[in-house]
Amino acid sequence: MGLFPHDGRLIDLGPPMITDFGDARRQIRDWQAKYSLGATLILLDQPTIVTNATGQRPVENLVASPVSLRFGGVQPANTGRSEMFGAEAPVWSFLRKFGGASDPRGRVVETLVVETYPVLALIALDWLLPDSRASGRLPKYNPDRRSTFSIADWQHVCRLAERRVFRLSDHTD
Repeated sequence: MGLFPHDGRLIDLGPPMITDFGDARRQIRDWQAKYSLGATLILLDQPTIVTNATGQRPVENLVASPVSLRFGGVQPANTGRSEMFGAEAPVWSFLRKFGGASDPRGRVVETLVVETYPVLALIALDWLLPDSRASGRLPKYNPDRRSTFSIADWQHVCRLAERRVFRLSDHTD
């Protein structure tokens, strides 16, 4: 993880952390205070707007096909999954602390939280693994899914992400 303070240099914030929404909020606020950041962009791999009681959101219907072609899956987000998306789910208090779900096309404010689809970035950046299908295969890097998790896939994603971050930070050296 890293950030670009006012001088444009990349600062290493340390290794990835296993955390919950409360700890993540505190950590982000600590970084904001320590580095006097003018704006913070939080890319959240979690739905930030869920209004449907059942089924999938329209965006999940769009994403499902290209993800499935590469041996991946899309989990439906709906308020019926109360632990994750019900009224008391932890994601909503996290979002409220940072002003709610942000419109990435809107004006820059102190903190923007934008829902991301890392799986689409993996496809767009061609960070796929060779496979029997011409489209390749998505890396299986979610440790919560023990039956499909692969440490080699995790290392693949980390290596490519590291290269990309260093390429982005090279513009300041």
